[in-house]
Amino acid sequence: MQLNTLETKLGRWLETLPDGLTSAPVILAVSGGSDSLALLHLMHRFSASSGINLSAVTVDHGLRQEAADEARYVKSICNRLQIPHQTLSVDWTGETPGQSKARTKRYRALSEFAHQTGARLILTGHTEDDQAETYLIRKDAQSGWWGLAGMSDLAPLPVWPEGNGLSLGRPLLSDTRAQLRSRLTRLGVQWIDDPSNDNQAFERVRARQRLNEAPELKRQCLDDIARFQIMRTEQADALLRWESDHIQWYPGGSASFCHDAFGELSSDMQFRFFQYLLPCISGLERQPKSDALRQLIDKPGLIQGTLCGCRISEQGEMILITPEITTPDDLKPLDTELIWSGRVRLTRSGPISTPLFVASWSERPVPDRFKAGLDLPFQIRQTLPVLLDEKGIITEIPHLDRVAEIRCSDLVRSRFRRWLNAKTM
Repeated sequence: MQLNTLETKLGRWLETLPDGLTSAPVILAVSGGSDSLALLHLMHRFSASSGINLSAVTVDHGLRQEAADEARYVKSICNRLQIPHQTLSVDWTGETPGQSKARTKRYRALSEFAHQTGARLILTGHTEDDQAETYLIRKDAQSGWWGLAGMSDLAPLPVWPEGNGLSLGRPLLSDTRAQLRSRLTRLGVQWIDDPSNDNQAFERVRARQRLNEAPELKRQCLDDIARFQIMRTEQADALLRWESDHIQWYPGGSASFCHDAFGELSSDMQFRFFQYLLPCISGLERQPKSDALRQLIDKPGLIQGTLCGCRISEQGEMILITPEITTPDDLKPLDTELIWSGRVRLTRSGPISTPLFVASWSERPVPDRFKAGLDLPFQIRQTLPVLLDEKGIITEIPHLDRVAEIRCSDLVRSRFRRWLNAKTM
């Protein structure tokens, strides 16, 4: 990648992030492989001209003895470039290691580090080759065209709620691994080859071998990806417009919309809408299983039931979606900040003199001060978080009480819009 191309792309990305990034670092995920080391050197040049702060991070998954030495090697390069470097470790206590779990743990560790340092953007060295491999893997899994559009240049972090407010950038998706290695060779930089990249037990390794054996296959994959990305962007934009025009949002993140307006969407758009909306309302990380979602949408009659932690019901002309109620006794302590149930951020200011606990309002009695004029339907009201004292008595309802000490903000709509707004830029 030419430096001016990188500058243009990153400049557009930084403009999309809230509050700017004049002082917060941009985090570089650097493993020591050729792709991430090329990213490190390109970003080093970019920072010299832009003044942006960088922070490199290596995640040691604890799966190979060589990983600690590789992290030290990356640190030595970062020291030479005068880029701060941190090694993060993964804890496997009580768990069986695996590649999928390792990926999730890696992004959780990166997210935690980003929040600690005030960063909003994490960059990885994914390449054009990774994009083609992803296409083949998803095609073999019979993914639909949306998934075959591949990875977006800029997207939310794939973990929740740890990834709240963070973006994942992949600035090298238009570069091949061979191009990046050629650049490192010219710079005299050695990279590390992970032995797992030759292990045929891994699906990605098998996909990589297929692409190496048939160069024309890669071009076919990339052509399909480009076509599907245009389709994905068009449908995502249409869904965002529909959301803006038709959804009514309630405190706590519940939502309703007109059945007739929803019926005007194509079956594919209805599927996509629920696929992204339901985990946002429930606060879950994962999307619903496709078969269960199809069964909900395609069955004749009313659209109602429970799926992905949500209750879906038709009430007159409206479809109402609310989170399922968490266990009433599932209390969460509130110290300074808490993302409650993956959908409401609660912030406590001032000195912490008394312990407070958060739970669903559920069927707890309505405090006297709200008995007159409370117009929220019970199905919505019971999903709201309430603050309890040590005796289990409601002391505050953050969505209804305007008390300076406790602030609340719903994350549902912003998460839904960011998720759909992941673009190839």
